[in-house]
Amino acid sequence: MDPKNANTINQLVSAGKNVILTYNNLAILEKIQYMHLPIDNIIYTYIDELKKYIIPIKLTEMELVRYKYKPKLLAFDVYGSTDLYFVIMALNGVIDVRDFTMSTVNMFKKEHMNIIMSSIYNAEKISLEQNRDEIGL
Repeated sequence: MDPKNANTINQLVSAGKNVILTYNNLAILEKIQYMHLPIDNIIYTYIDELKKYIIPIKLTEMELVRYKYKPKLLAFDVYGSTDLYFVIMALNGVIDVRDFTMSTVNMFKKEHMNIIMSSIYNAEKISLEQNRDEIGL
C-alpha cells in the first residue's frame, strides 16, 4: 500500500513494512563528487522519543563475550537482520563498534522494532525522498 492512500495508523505502519530498514535507507545523504555519503540518520532525531520503548537487557558473561564489539551479531540474533545494528548502537549512544562493550544493552522488544522503525520511516518518507531527489538519486 502506498502511504499516500493510508486512512488509518495501522495502514500507514503497514505501508512502511515493505521498506528495508537499513542505515542508508534512513540516512540523509550528501553527494560528494561521484559518491553519495550518509551525513546523518533520521533515527537520531527521534532518540529522546524512543527512550520510552527501550528495554535494558543485562547480558550474561557468555553473552558479553559473544556480543562484545559485535552489534551486528546481536541484531541478527535478536531481530533476524544485521541491518538493524545501527538502531542498537544509537539506543546505546555508541558510534564505533569498538565501544560496544556494555554489560547492559538498551534494546527494543523484537515485536516492536518493525512498528517503531516503520513509523519513523513513514513520518520522514517525504523528507527522505526530497533528499534523494536533491542529490539525483
